[in-house]
Amino acid sequence: MRIRRKKDPEAVRAEGRASYARHAEKRRQEARDRRAAGLVKLDPIKAGAKNDRRRARLAAAPGSYTPAEREAVFYWFGFSCCNCAETNNLTIDHIVPLACGGANSIENLQLLCLECNSAKRDKPEVPPRRSIGATIWVG
Repeated sequence: MRIRRKKDPEAVRAEGRASYARHAEKRRQEARDRRAAGLVKLDPIKAGAKNDRRRARLAAAPGSYTPAEREAVFYWFGFSCCNCAETNNLTIDHIVPLACGGANSIENLQLLCLECNSAKRDKPEVPPRRSIGATIWVG
């Protein structure tokens, strides 16, 4: 295979892409089965923290926080939106958005419902109803 790959790498890549396309539904079904069997657990707190770290790295934003600190934000704000007190469809929001130079730190996080977060977009306009302690919260 190595010799063939060296001689004609494009043909080998094309075969790989074709095989990937042929077996796409089988792979999707196997992933669904693993999730249904409980073998794969999707933790939204860890996934959100990982996604925020990636976004912060791309924006070259300072600061970081752990998934446990991210979960603490939900508890601190009492599982309700900082703007309208909604308790459904909650999201973690950066008070000063990463796109506007905000830090990716626990002090820059607030809990907003999906509607308020969408309305806010990338503007740092929604002041937090409550803050995470005077010693920790800078916002």
